[in-house]
Amino acid sequence: MVIARDVAIDTTDVALILGADGHLRPGAGGFTLRDLVRRDVRKLMDLLVSIDIRWVKIGDTMAKELSDLLRKCPSVTSLDVQDNFITCIGCMEIARALSTPQTRVASLNLSGNRVADLGAATVSSMLLANSSLMHLDLSGNRLERQGMEGIGGGLRGNTTLQTLLLDENFFGDEGVNELGWAITYNSTLRTLSLRGNVCCPSRLPDCLSLRVSTALPDGAPPPVFDVLLAPLASHCSSV
Repeated sequence: MVIARDVAIDTTDVALILGADGHLRPGAGGFTLRDLVRRDVRKLMDLLVSIDIRWVKIGDTMAKELSDLLRKCPSVTSLDVQDNFITCIGCMEIARALSTPQTRVASLNLSGNRVADLGAATVSSMLLANSSLMHLDLSGNRLERQGMEGIGGGLRGNTTLQTLLLDENFFGDEGVNELGWAITYNSTLRTLSLRGNVCCPSRLPDCLSLRVSTALPDGAPPPVFDVLLAPLASHCSSV
């Protein structure tokens, strides 16, 4: 099926366009997201590959609509909902959708929302169930030590995630320790970004030095692991 021009979709609070390139993004008006899920527009879903709805304040209600859309669109591989006032409630809806076997989202950007530690718990469950996600951005979500404990629990059993961004949150050395010990049981994560958190870079390498990988063949070299960390110098010097 070929679409010659963009198909307009309109939600209650924000107008969206489903482009001929398969990308859903802000644009001119048309159908609501609910219509996209329930009406004849469903025949276009095989073409939908990316949802990019940043900075439009969709909140938890539209996050629920997005979760329904994800369940019905296994072709979607990227979801970007940065800066949208999504709380733990909306995060839970999205996480539930990504926990189902029919979804194939490989990249999820939830940065700049209000997920907090309760939302991190739902992300943890999603990481344990999901088999497609490779890139996850939870930067700027008011995550503290308890949230890192939840994320760490998900990392222990996850086998696909390669990049995890946790910049500009509220956890310190205790949160880093939670992540570090979890990473020792994870064989796929390659990049971890903790920039903008008050933590010391000397904490994480101690954990990473003990990293184990039962998935690697015998004698295989350990994977390259990048830690992006910009701590406060005064904090580290006092440790």
